[in-house]
Amino acid sequence: GARLEQAEYQLREATSQRNDLAAAVEGLRSSEKTLSSSLDSIKEVAEERRMEAEGLRNELEGERSVTSALEKDLSSREERIAELESALSDTEAGLLRWRKDVEDMEQTSSAGEKALREELQQTREAYERKVKAMEE
Repeated sequence: GARLEQAEYQLREATSQRNDLAAAVEGLRSSEKTLSSSLDSIKEVAEERRMEAEGLRNELEGERSVTSALEKDLSSREERIAELESALSDTEAGLLRWRKDVEDMEQTSSAGEKALREELQQTREAYERKVKAMEE
């Protein structure tokens, strides 16, 4: 009798533990499904973020390319401005030399004109003296 009661008690305990374990396993399976679902959602969000990051990376690369092109254009324009400034400086220096040459020619011309007038005057005076001498 006592052994039978002991065996029945142990059987009830074992059944109860088995039921508890089955419930725990079911709870773990449910948790696993929830975690798996959460993991899938996290993977989806991670993939979306990765794609966004890739898009931003491409956009940034495009911006860098545009910036590089603008920097090259600016550099080219700055070089052209320097060339034009140099040409302007050369032109100004040439203009100053030309003005000086014109002034020199004007002075030479003026001096030549003065010398010719004096020579003409002297020739005229000499001629007048000859005419007077002939008349006398």
